[in-house]
Amino acid sequence: MSEIHWGIVCDYCEKASFGGFRVACLVCRDYDLCEECHRKKRVSLNHQAYHPMLVIPPPKKLNEILAHPEQTRIFRCPNCGDGNFNVQELSAHCLEYHSYKSCKVRCPICVTFRTEGRKSWIAEDTLLLHLLASHQNDKGFVLGGVGRNGTQECSVCIEEISIENFKRLICGHAFHVACINTWLQENDNCPMCRTEIN
Repeated sequence: MSEIHWGIVCDYCEKASFGGFRVACLVCRDYDLCEECHRKKRVSLNHQAYHPMLVIPPPKKLNEILAHPEQTRIFRCPNCGDGNFNVQELSAHCLEYHSYKSCKVRCPICVTFRTEGRKSWIAEDTLLLHLLASHQNDKGFVLGGVGRNGTQECSVCIEEISIENFKRLICGHAFHVACINTWLQENDNCPMCRTEIN
């Protein structure tokens, strides 16, 4: 398991693929800080110090947390900054307090898992609609992406994943067991985000 956030660059010190916590802005389109720069309250570019920030554990620690998804309370509301929600609680919070159209924000679940190809910067609809469309299926809320028919889908073949044929890597991306095993025979990283897989 890796302690490194592969492919992430701190927008202040420009350190690439750093260890420790990754701190992502939930308002700026693509703004991340390393743990040290966040602790020192450094800001750069158009980022404002009052923007809600999401603290994302290193991949190894995140994998341990994800062993119990219903207890995964690491998500923060990008609209008001309230935090320590699981996906279902974040949706309930948005329904109660933010069901209207608001400013552009980033989905904390998509940001955590670096979900490629999903609409992680929400401009046209509310975060609530995005959570319901992208992170909920008929069995409840899911951490990864949801496919066209409300099911979890493999990021390699874009087909539905059943619970019996499912493997999630430390970065959070989900695959069919056969798809990811074939990939990992030739590579040592996630095909979506390039996180190192040991």
